[in-house]
Amino acid sequence: MQQPPQPTQENLVSIVSMTLSELRAERQQLVTLPADAAREASCAPVAG
Repeated sequence: MQQPPQPTQENLVSIVSMTLSELRAERQQLVTLPADAAREASCAPVAG
């Protein structure tokens, strides 16, 4: 397997973000929570 020069952490972050987005979509259908604010706060430093 060829690994890109970029750190694998970005790949993990992208996968986790996709999974969280799917789970969040299901949860939003049940109850809306302030997860967007927490997500932005946690993603801001990562996206930098």
